Amino acid sequence: MEVSSLAIVGWSAATVVVVCWLTLSFGSGATRLRAGWLGATAMYVAFDCLFLSLFLRARADDSTRGMIGFGFLLAFFSVGFVLAVQRTLRAFAGKQPGKIESATH
Repeated sequence: MEVSSLAIVGWSAATVVVVCWLTLSFGSGATRLRAGWLGATAMYVAFDCLFLSLFLRARADDSTRGMIGFGFLLAFFSVGFVLAVQRTLRAFAGKQPGKIESATH
């Protein structure tokens, strides 16, 4: 069975989501905040890998509707990924604005 690098990245990101979820459930303070944002970023990576894979499959099948639908979802979750990376870097740098931002409201 051949596994693509996109699948490896996606499943690895899903694993990070689970580990961060467990850390978030049992952690506190800064660890909880960092695990939350790291898990959110990994979730966006997993979704981006999924939608990129589906977009490429639709493109190979010459499906215009599939390319439009999955392309929209890919763009939507890519914007979320960029925002989550920014918040993750802010959480790991220890920079907090006046109000604490959490990935897990």
